[in-house]
Amino acid sequence: MRLLPLIFISAMLACAGARAQANPEVLRSGWSALESGDTRTAYRLLLPLADAGDKYAQYAVGDLLLNGRGVATDLARGTAYLKRAAEQEVPGAQERMGAIHYFGINTQRDYTQAAFWFERAARNGLAQAQANLGVMYLEGQGVAPDARQARHWFEQALAQGDGNAANSYANMLMDGRGLPRDTVRALAMYRRAADLGNVAAMSNLGNAYRNGQGVPADLAAARYWYERAAGLGSAQAATNLGSLYHDGQGMARDTARAQQYFRLAARKGEPQAEYNLGLMYLNGDGVTAERAAAQFWFALAAAHGSNQAKAHLLVFSHAQDATPDAKKYAALYFNELSVAGGAELQNLVAELYSNGLIVAADKLEARRWFDFAARQGDTRAAERLKALGQP
Repeated sequence: MRLLPLIFISAMLACAGARAQANPEVLRSGWSALESGDTRTAYRLLLPLADAGDKYAQYAVGDLLLNGRGVATDLARGTAYLKRAAEQEVPGAQERMGAIHYFGINTQRDYTQAAFWFERAARNGLAQAQANLGVMYLEGQGVAPDARQARHWFEQALAQGDGNAANSYANMLMDGRGLPRDTVRALAMYRRAADLGNVAAMSNLGNAYRNGQGVPADLAAARYWYERAAGLGSAQAATNLGSLYHDGQGMARDTARAQQYFRLAARKGEPQAEYNLGLMYLNGDGVTAERAAAQFWFALAAAHGSNQAKAHLLVFSHAQDATPDAKKYAALYFNELSVAGGAELQNLVAELYSNGLIVAADKLEARRWFDFAARQGDTRAAERLKALGQP
């Protein structure tokens, strides 16, 4: 699955063209210390200038406080300094304010405010903010969905060589979303983004080669791009690489390597990797079967949004060895999956009740869940209901 990149907070600070509002020599010394990695000295030198009103010092001090670099993390003070700089049209500070509201850092998440600050930074020419604003227009976050505006801002960022924008533009081409579908151009744009160091684009190239999207399926090429992306920290690529090893796609099946990559991704909270580990422990697949461990991984995956994991925990809640997490959220998961869940998930719950793997086969519960799916017009569920006979 291709995902639009998350809003990205760059650690890099720059003050090209900055003019000192207080002491230019001290300001230059503070920035020099910052660029050399001596954040403690940078903070000591720049703090008095920030308090005296220098907007570039406020930007630097705010960022240092926000990220705990050279000083103890102080989200409230960091945000206050960044806002003062942002209000004085420092693009980097405006982008930070956008990210603060987007992620809800020490405040309520507010996409409208995030879009407001990203747009101010974007209009001041900051490529990263332009790419972020494009994502928000494409997804309708804080602004009305507008693919033309998204394309405009991606193109503005692309002109400055922004890898996030290149990856997002490639997604639009691959999906035919706001642009005519063109897999050849999409792949070329993914490669451009990958050359710019964009990790999501590397993972997307892996997906394209794995699934034969715009190119002949090539599992060796898929593995190459997943390995590059996983090596640079992509949890999604590590999950996909683990799946290649687990299923023996393009290589010998290796459950030990699969587990290694799933754990790597799970440490970053990737729900599919957590769910896959739960399945391995449930089925004794490359590991000793351990139902408590299976429930542990399913609980993590469910907490991170995996509906498949919720389905497994729901059934586990009726087992004698159900863990507290499986029991605690059972009612919530029942409501989610029975009322708003799709037929595919309802069929999954039904099959779990039928196969006797988690709990003893329960024909009545299986029928109930097949019925949920059948009411949504799922023909497979209707056939399974006939096979089960009358209750």
